Amino acid sequence: MSEFPDLGRRYQPLSWLARRSHGSSLAVLDHWTGRSVFLKILADDRKHDLRSVERFLLESAVLRRLAEHQPCPVVPLLDTGHIDGRPYFTSPLMPGWTLAEAMRNRPVFQPRSVLRLIELALVRLRDIQALPKGTQLNLRIELRPNTVRLTIC
Repeated sequence: MSEFPDLGRRYQPLSWLARRSHGSSLAVLDHWTGRSVFLKILADDRKHDLRSVERFLLESAVLRRLAEHQPCPVVPLLDTGHIDGRPYFTSPLMPGWTLAEAMRNRPVFQPRSVLRLIELALVRLRDIQALPKGTQLNLRIELRPNTVRLTIC
């Protein structure tokens, strides 16, 4: 994973976290706050694809609602906006482990407990009702061991 995308003046890329066809996730330095944060941005070649933009914006809306309605917030959103016509959002870089790391290094995370964690995440998503009445939630949720982050709260 080579060259970083241009993120304007506010965010300075530090490292790649994931690069997919629909978008990228990076650890970035927020020059306004001086903190390292997580940034997810839509892929440049999808910024004119209405379905991709709507899906990305829906994802940030769902995350915002999850953060508002949980005793232990999933992950609060810090900032949302557009960079060069592409939507993005930021959230804190969370301490802890990916689910893949936990499964490898911590015997407490056996397949049955992993399935229970995923089941709890899906129940929370279903119960938040983040969308206006009459809108269907058609969001592909990517719960893979290397994309789920575990932390103590």
